[in-house]
Amino acid sequence: MAVKLTCSRVELADLLDLSVQRVGTLTKTGILPKAPGGKGYEVRNAIRAYLAFLRSKSGSLTNERSRLTKAQADLMELKVKTRSGELLEKRIWDHTAWQMYRATRDAFLNIGSRIGGLVAAEQDAACSRIVDREITTALWDLSAETERASGKEEDAAKVLS
Repeated sequence: MAVKLTCSRVELADLLDLSVQRVGTLTKTGILPKAPGGKGYEVRNAIRAYLAFLRSKSGSLTNERSRLTKAQADLMELKVKTRSGELLEKRIWDHTAWQMYRATRDAFLNIGSRIGGLVAAEQDAACSRIVDREITTALWDLSAETERASGKEEDAAKVLS
């Protein structure tokens, strides 16, 4: 049977290349076990416990590095997609959508005032054709506006200025 070596807090601090205060903190948090009876530390158990603690910290540090690397890669992918025009920034999209909504509303609200005089002078069949033509014109104008607004990021940025 092997002899169990014990040491004091100061000696253990020297063995582990730690400060005496750090050994005390690790003991209070339950990382370093005291020897039975509470007097000193069993060297073998203390060293094994400290190594296990370091390994667990190393594992969590590795996990954090992996998370950071993934987050940086995701961010870079978003930047590339944004620069290539595959994605738009939310503020640009919001502004573009607002412009499209406003153009749609204005186009349809203006139909009555644009064709009111024409319709009043026409017969029923001609009225229908005039209304159809104006609605078609409004929709084509909206289509052109949508194409203009859905251009690359640089084009969308011009819309904001």
